[in-house]
Amino acid sequence: MHCGYYHSNPWAAESDSTSKIAASNLPVVGGHEIFGTIAKVGPDAEGLVSDDIASLDVGAKRIVYHWLGCSNCTDQEKDNLCGAQQRLVTLRHGGLDGNVVVPHPKCLIDPGDLDPTVACTFGCAGVTAISAVSKILPVPADDPVLLIGAGGVELATISALRAYGHRNIISVGIGDDKLAAASKAGATTVINSSQGDPAKAITEACGGPVLSVVDFVNNSEATAIP
Repeated sequence: MHCGYYHSNPWAAESDSTSKIAASNLPVVGGHEIFGTIAKVGPDAEGLVSDDIASLDVGAKRIVYHWLGCSNCTDQEKDNLCGAQQRLVTLRHGGLDGNVVVPHPKCLIDPGDLDPTVACTFGCAGVTAISAVSKILPVPADDPVLLIGAGGVELATISALRAYGHRNIISVGIGDDKLAAASKAGATTVINSSQGDPAKAITEACGGPVLSVVDFVNNSEATAIP
């Protein structure tokens, strides 16, 4: 099994947030970005596989979609909107436990030939990136898109934008190593916001006002950039 270590793991462990998300379910093992191998299939899964759902062959590699609903909603195709969430980490043991119980095969995605170390992140970082991109598109391929916060989710967003054919991606962050990773991922311009005048650098890189921005930081430092 491969499992990403997302920021929500230390957030839940090191703050009083546990009282808000899972106090009645502690202790809970973290890890919700999961790539694993089907080890066993329960009897209730029989007959649930369809053309839209990956097979349940034991030994098959699968990405786990962790936003699990109650399975009793009238619209069971929108588990992320369920009011009785059963998501991994906060209410169920996650991938760092070594084994995960998935309630329905629709939560398992065939990764194809993807590298497991990357594919495991798609259940959260990948979904977040696609969601962010969907909110700013359509944007002409050569118009600037500004991404604030050079981290893992931003790298996934760069990949998503590139996959959509976008060619003008500006990454803003504070670590040169992270900005180098963003450039390698496909960012056409990188700006270190801790150096010089970031607002001026962004305006120059964009050639004017920025119309498409995705902020992955959302703190006072990020919002201070005009």
